[in-house]
This record gives sequence, C-alpha cells and structure tokens, in this order.
Amino acid sequence: MRIAIAGAGIAGLCTAWLLDPVHEVVVFESQPRIGGHVLTLAVPDGPDGQAAVDVGAQHIAPGAFRLFSRLLRELRLAAQTFDVPLSTTLMHHPYSTPLLVSPHASSSDRARSTILGDEWAAVGRLVSGAAEWAAEDNSWATPLSELIEPLPVTREHKDMLLYPLLASFFGCDTTQVKETSARAATAFLIAVPPATDDDAPVWHNLHTGLGAVAGALAAQLERGRIRTDLGVKLLRRVGDQVEVTDSAGRSHTVDRIVLATHPDEAARVIAPLPGTDRLVDALNTFTYVDVLVAAHTDPAYMPPNRRHWSTNNVTVHDGWAETSTWYGAAGVDVFKSWVTHRDRPPRKPVAQASFRQLCLTPAAVRARPQVIAAQGEGGVHFAGHHLHHLDSQESALASAVDVARTLAPAAPRLERLLK
Repeated sequence: MRIAIAGAGIAGLCTAWLLDPVHEVVVFESQPRIGGHVLTLAVPDGPDGQAAVDVGAQHIAPGAFRLFSRLLRELRLAAQTFDVPLSTTLMHHPYSTPLLVSPHASSSDRARSTILGDEWAAVGRLVSGAAEWAAEDNSWATPLSELIEPLPVTREHKDMLLYPLLASFFGCDTTQVKETSARAATAFLIAVPPATDDDAPVWHNLHTGLGAVAGALAAQLERGRIRTDLGVKLLRRVGDQVEVTDSAGRSHTVDRIVLATHPDEAARVIAPLPGTDRLVDALNTFTYVDVLVAAHTDPAYMPPNRRHWSTNNVTVHDGWAETSTWYGAAGVDVFKSWVTHRDRPPRKPVAQASFRQLCLTPAAVRARPQVIAAQGEGGVHFAGHHLHHLDSQESALASAVDVARTLAPAAPRLERLLK
C-alpha cells in the first residue's frame, strides 16, 4: 500500500519506521525540521565543550517507558542513556528561600542542602494518594481537585505547593491545573519510585539528546520519504483511496493516511469529509497550552543559594509555575527554562522554541474513545500522544504501534519491538 503520514514528530516517525519497508510511506511535515516536540541543540558549556540540550521532550522513565526503551535498543542508542535524579526545588517569587528542596541522592551530596519539613510530607501524601488511585484504577476522567482536596494537608500547602508543582508539568496556570485529569497530572510522580526516602526518582536522559532518536528513525527508512516544509491541507475520499492535498496545493493519491498531528490539526484536515462532524468535535476537545522554552547559560531563574539547586527548579509567580531544568547531572551549568510568562528573558540565551503542551482534561479523556473507535474509517488513521493516557514519547510510540498492528501486523520491526 501507499501510505501518507501527516506529521514528523515521534508518533509520525515511529509509524513510518514501523510500516517501512512493508509499505511505501511518505511523511509530510509542515515545519522545516523533523522531531515535533523533540528538539536537541548543542549548547556551549565552556571554551571547548558542548552539551546536548533537549529543549523539548527530555526524560525517559526506565521501567515505565518499556516500548521506548526497546526502541532505543533497536536504534542502537541504549548505550547513550545516563541517570538523572529528578530532584525538585520550588520557590515563590520574589522570595529567595525555597519552600521545598527535595532529596537529590542518597549518597552524601555535601554541596547541597534540602528543605523538607511539612512541605515534603505534603508531597509524600500526594504521591501516596496518586499511587492508591492508580492501584485502584480510578477513572482518568476525574479532575485533579478531587484527588488533592481530600488530602490531609493544609490549605496553604495545597495552593502554594501541590497545585503549583503539578501545574509546572504542563504549562497551565495554577487554577487550570485543578481541572486536568488527576491521574494524568500525577502519573509522572509515581512512574519511577525512588529507591529510598533519601533518594530522588532516577530517570534517564540521552547523552546525544532525544533528537538522535528522530534522526535514527528517519535514517533507517528504506522506501519511505520525508517531505519537510510541506503539510497536509485537506483530504478527499476517492473510491477506496484518499486524495491528499498538500500545503503547496499538489494532490497525492494514497491507500491510507495517518494523521500524526495535534488533534485540532487533524480535525481541520478531516472536517470537509462527509460524516465526520462528531469526530471533529471529539478531536477539538483536547486542550493545549502554548509554551516558550529557552536553552541558556544564565542562572537567573535558579535559587540564589547554589546549595538549593535541583534538577527541576520551579518558580511560582503571578499564578504560573515555570520550571528551569539544570543539566547538573551532565556536569554542566546549562539550563532549559520555560519562559512564557517570565518578566524577562534569560541574559545568555542560546535558542528558544515554542511548543504546544497537552493539558489532559476529563472531557478529553471521555472524547478519546470516540477517536480510537474511528481508526481506519475511510482510510484515515490517527497517531499521537493524545491517544494514550500520558503526554510522553512512550505514548507517541504506543500510538504508532497501534496503527502498525492494523496496517502491517507482520512487519519485522513491529515484531521485534513487541518481543
């Protein structure tokens, strides 16, 4: 079959990689680069050195991201992983002393001081509550407020600590986060449990950055082609086939198309097709927040006292909670900061990029089954992180696997990935 894929993010690239070379695949990407939420930049970290900084997606959860870990082995990138203790500092602007500085590692880190107390106990109660909800398989359509409000912690800790901490994961404000899916909002807190109470949960990064994954997927295509700066404008059914009109106005006839785009973009493309009104409404239910992320070497967003620096440093200001990720685990003073609502940009910027970040609401959780049920109708398939519970590269890959199981169930790469 001839298959078109709209979107060269991880979902689209993985779909192409799984279907190639069984089918003839062409990937349309409206941006000048591939990768979507994956964007790795080389940032100078000294007179001679450079650090690979993931401006977009960055962390891999060992154990929890099982498909993605297998993909790294298939792409011969598994050896590039290194441990990153995900410690957290949370402070409120303009105060210089953090409210919380979590443990970083059980091995004595004499260059670092923690600030724990009742705040750390409140985080512990949140983590325990989230783990109980997951164990009981509570609905993903329940809002976060229904998990946090009954917790035996003070009103101040809920408003000053717990809601801001979780808002920092998604780019939404500290009020919006209350209406996100409780299980989606807390899933990353429980994905990788720390070894002890004196440890931070240890996730993985790649020395090469996740951009190497996108590059390897593209490089291994045998029959497949990727067309950048060329998006999909609209679709039309022609008998058993689909006519794809690209953003340059050219038409392409294919047997199937996979829309590996944000759901509202998929809705726009399929809207002219007869009988898609309800599906379009479902796709438009997903809520995204526009965020601006900068890679830089300016420590201005970090706590004044270096002993309080963590991997993730959250500053709460004006109803927003924005993170600066410190690449200390890689041995460099390089930072990735959310700067959408900061009062000033970093002084030593290297690059910045805009992303759309999913805030999974109960309404979107309820809409998802409708999108999944429409898979393959009229030759149109869907892929992307929004089709699974978490906004992660694991979910993007899982959605690609779902498509490949339908379109190429005996594909060699699919079989190896699922072993």
